[in-house]
Parts: sequence; C-alpha cells; structure tokens
Amino acid sequence: MYDYALCHVKYTIPLALLLHFASRPISTRRSNFRTALLIAIATVSTTPWDSYLIANKIWTYPTDAIIGPRLFLIPAEEYFFFVIQTYITSSLYAFLSRPVVHSVYLPSESKRPSRLWQIGGDVILIALWISSLLTFQVGGSGTYLSLILLWCLPFMSLLWTLAYTSLVSLPWTATILPIALPTLYLWLVDTLSLKRGTWSIESGTKLGIYLWPHLEIEEAIFFLVTNVMIVFGHVACDLAFAVCDTFPELFPEMQGRSIPSIYTIIRSITLSTSSYPKGKIEALKTSLGILSKKSKSFSAASILFEGRLRLDLLSLYAICRVADDLIDEEASIHQATQSLAMLQRFFSHKSDEKDIDSLPPSAQAALSLWPSLNLPNGPMQNLLDGFNTDLQFQNNHSPISSRQDLRKYAENVASSVAELAVLLSWRSYGCQLDHSQRKQVIQSAINMGVALQYVNIARDVPADLSKGRIYLPDRSECLKSETQDVSILNQDRLDLLDEADALAKASYAAIAQMPAEARIGLRAACAVYLEVGKKVRLAIQRGDVASRATVSKWERVKVLYKLVYR
Repeated sequence: MYDYALCHVKYTIPLALLLHFASRPISTRRSNFRTALLIAIATVSTTPWDSYLIANKIWTYPTDAIIGPRLFLIPAEEYFFFVIQTYITSSLYAFLSRPVVHSVYLPSESKRPSRLWQIGGDVILIALWISSLLTFQVGGSGTYLSLILLWCLPFMSLLWTLAYTSLVSLPWTATILPIALPTLYLWLVDTLSLKRGTWSIESGTKLGIYLWPHLEIEEAIFFLVTNVMIVFGHVACDLAFAVCDTFPELFPEMQGRSIPSIYTIIRSITLSTSSYPKGKIEALKTSLGILSKKSKSFSAASILFEGRLRLDLLSLYAICRVADDLIDEEASIHQATQSLAMLQRFFSHKSDEKDIDSLPPSAQAALSLWPSLNLPNGPMQNLLDGFNTDLQFQNNHSPISSRQDLRKYAENVASSVAELAVLLSWRSYGCQLDHSQRKQVIQSAINMGVALQYVNIARDVPADLSKGRIYLPDRSECLKSETQDVSILNQDRLDLLDEADALAKASYAAIAQMPAEARIGLRAACAVYLEVGKKVRLAIQRGDVASRATVSKWERVKVLYKLVYR
C-alpha cells in the first residue's frame, strides 16, 4: 500500500535531507537560484512527456501503490520525484563544484577547446535523435527507449552547444562525479521499486535487456540522461555567471547584483569568445597559481567566497604577494629599492610600460589585474610603506623600536589589505551601514589585519633573524648576537600571539555586519590563518623554536569544517 510514497520516505527524502544539511552552510543565492530554476524546467519539460507515457500505457502504476491525486494523469509522487531528483543532484553538484574557480576555465588565448568537441558531440546527439525518430513505433519493443531519447537529446544538444567549453575543461569531480553518484543511487532505488512492483514498464514496449537483475536498460538510461541534463544545466549557469564575473565591464547591469536576469544569462552564455577582453583569463590563471604556492591559507579559505568577490579577492592577494616578492627577493638593497620605487609609480598611475615590461611574466600578469579592481590607491601606498620598513634593516639596526612602530608596520602591510577586502565586499554586495558603522567595521578590519600580521611576525622570528631582521620591539640587540639564540625571544613571541588573539576576538563581531554572502568567507580567511598562531604556540611550548610552523592541507580542511558546521 502506497509503495511509491514509501519509496520517497525510505530512499529519496533521507538522502535529500542529508545533502541539504551538508550543503546548507555553504549554499549561496546563486546555488539556490540554479536549483530552483532547474527544478522548474525539469517539472515543466517532463510533465507532457510523462503524461504521454501514462496515457499510452507505456508506464503504469498499480492503484494501491500511489496515494491517488493526479494532474495530467501523473501521480503526485511522480511530480515529487521530478523535484527531489533534481534537488539531490543539484545539491551534490553545488558541494563538489564549490572549490572550482569557473572563470579560469573560460576559453583563453592559450587554452581554447577545439570546436571539434562541439561538432562531434552535436553530431552524435543529433544522429541518436534521428535514429530514435526513424525507429520509433508505438507498441514496438523499442518504444520506451525511443521516447526517452526523443525527449532528452534536444535538451542535451542545446546545453552541450552552449557549455561544451566548460564541460570538457572542468575537473571531473565537478562534472562526471555529480552525474555518476546520484545515478548509481537511483539505479539501486529503481531496482528495489521495480522488484516490488511500485511501477512497471509494460511488456511489448521495452527491449527486455537488464543492466542487472530487475533493472531494465531503459530505466538505467533514463536516470543517467536526466542527471546528465541536470549537471549540464548547472555547468551552463555557472558558465554564464563566470562570464559576468570575469568581464563586469561588459555587463554593467550586474553592478551590486549577484543573480543575473534571464536575459543577462542568455546574453553572457551566447557571447562570442572573441568579445572577451584579452589577457584577463590568463592573468587570473597565473594569479591562482601564485596563491596556490605562496598563500595556501587564503587559497583554502577562498572556496567560501563566490562570484566576482572571489575573483577580486584572489586578484588582490596575488597582487600583494607579487609586490612583496618583487622587493623581498631582490639580490640587493639597491635593486629592492628600485623595485619599490617602480611599484609606487605603478599604484599611483605614474609608471610607464617599460617598468612593467621588465618584470617577470607572472608579476606582469598579476599586476595587470589592478586597474580592474578600481580600488583607492591609499591602502596600497601604505602597503609599500610597510615594505620600505623591511628595507631599513641594515647595519644591525631595527626600525621597529617601540610598540607603536610595530603597530604601524602591521597596519601598513596587513591592515591595508584587510581594508581593501572590506571595500570589495561592499562593492560586490552593497552596504546598508551608516557612516559611523562603516568606520567601526573598517577599524575592526584594521585590528584583524594587525592580529594576522602579529601571527606572521611571531612565526617568522627565526627566519627573519637569519636575514638580519627583528620585528619585536626593543630586541635589536639580537641582531648583533653571533649565536642568535631564538629561545630568549620565546616569551616575546607568546606575548605577541596573546595580543593577536585578543585583537582577533574583538574584531570578529564586526564580520556579522558585513554582507551575508561575504561573512563565512571572511571568517574562514581569518580562522585558517589564526590556526598558524596555534601551531607557533605549540612549537614554542615543546621547544621546537627554529622550524617554521605550517598548517597542512588537511589541517586547513579541518579548520574550515569546524567553522562551517560547528
């Protein structure tokens, strides 16, 4: 009795709830929009097809297996299946594709999928559709399979044509896996339902071929192609979002919006790749590569941002990383000073092309993203002032002689970046705060930047000493020591970590005043980096003071897990 409803209660609803609660903390307006859009499309497009199957006795339900209410001959449980299958596959796609930066998979000058992919896919799909049309015969053994293919192949061909560049470029974890996992699960559910007689395919309309006992080949193909269409639909939406995010100058209507209109989605996904501004995608790829090697903490936290804000923050951090390396890795003070002067000209819009052309290609690529951020120059000049402080360590002299000097240095090299991150968040999602509230949030961002830099300083004391630097106030005598015994600085490092923890704790409340879409990412960026401070503290306590404390990949995952789910 009511086997179809019980099938949902036992199998589909528990999985949907599990995926809902697993993905809810990291769900976004965009992921919810995609899911709702695809549920609506799946319901509208499947209703006439399913109604035809039932009307022609190809697909039947025992009267005692369903609750009773029908619309266009389709039982309520079947409509629920349209919704819940789409929701399950959509939730899994949203979860598995979250680490992907879709913008770097757009076609670029150096990596453009061959049009043969598109042509080959369309030829195969169209040939299958024509073959199904020619062999279709109501009441024949291939009736059900032909109807499946006649219904789904036009949708698949359209989505393939629009999104093949992403479908062949994205990691398999964001394409094949979200298709395979729900398909396999629904095959098992369907096997049990067919075995119990919850629904059945009428004899004479099926081939009689089984994937395994009780699972007819038509049913296996049905669940496979429907999940393919769902994932293709999500990839197509993400492609449209990525084009809008990467080239905001082409879509001024997206200013301050996270969800594009249907018109904007269509315009962006059909936009010719020849219209893409040159060099932007390559620069983003280069910047992502820089951060994956030199800023693993932010790279890990960045998966909790989305859209244009994620791209802008990745660009900002890559620019700062490149600027730091251009100065810190020069062979001499003279060359470092020249690099600093060049960067000062660049960020004040006074540099010429020769300055940039002399830089390594990776640095050129990252710096080329600065104009698109459209940020005030003041914080970047403060950052360069901090770099200038780094260059003043010479002749056993430290420019950090007081707590005020240390605070100012930390504000220059870290708070400047935190302030810009807040401005980017407000630009992406708007700001509903009044003037005094904005000032309070900016001050909290400055304090958080100081906290993170204090962690950085406490960690790098051994490495800095080897370079002739000490950022701890009133400790310049250590530069003159030949032994450079780091252990005598343990208490200074612990005190600095205590101050960092206090500043961070007081600053967290301000994150709640940031746009909802940015909060969890900002918390994650801070929490992952503060984890470094915990590692430094443990290293000092166990006497391992010489090695540089690091946070492994799995430790970063653990921090993010605790933040998101606890």
